[in-house]
Amino acid sequence: LDQKDPTPGPRMVKTKVFDGLIYSNEVEAIVTFSSVNDAPIVDLSGTSSPGLDYSMARFTEGSQPVAIVSSDAVVIDVDNSTLAYLEAKLTSLPDTTKETLSVNIPTSVPLQQLYDNATGCLTVRPYGGVPSVEDYQSVLRTLMYHNQADELTKDNRNVTVTASDGQLTSMVATSFISLIS
Repeated sequence: LDQKDPTPGPRMVKTKVFDGLIYSNEVEAIVTFSSVNDAPIVDLSGTSSPGLDYSMARFTEGSQPVAIVSSDAVVIDVDNSTLAYLEAKLTSLPDTTKETLSVNIPTSVPLQQLYDNATGCLTVRPYGGVPSVEDYQSVLRTLMYHNQADELTKDNRNVTVTASDGQLTSMVATSFISLIS
């Protein structure tokens, strides 16, 4: 039996107890296993650091976009081979539409990114095919933050990231970005 993901269905369990002298009568019970959907997992710090969050991102005023996740960030879904979407969202936009999130998607990967300047929300979703969970993971590893404001608002930024399999959404993982002027 594969204990990690048992085949759904009933099982007969028979039990006897021995007290050192006599065996009890055998008792039978039926145990039914059913499938459950586990939520995906997003780990921005990757395999090299504990926890789901990432706090190493630094953005310097006037610089190019910076990576805001570990190069070994992880997306896992133990019971689905694909996802419905991956979402990254700036929790605040003090520099309004000057702040952006983006990812690099190779043309061979059937995903697209949609960025909403008003909300600071980047959504990565299927496009023209069925992407694997590994496709989402490779794209997540390219998540970048950019700010084109002439004068940065000094507050640090937080980006929350989730993934969904269409039924369940992962726990929130957060990237903490330090801004340097």
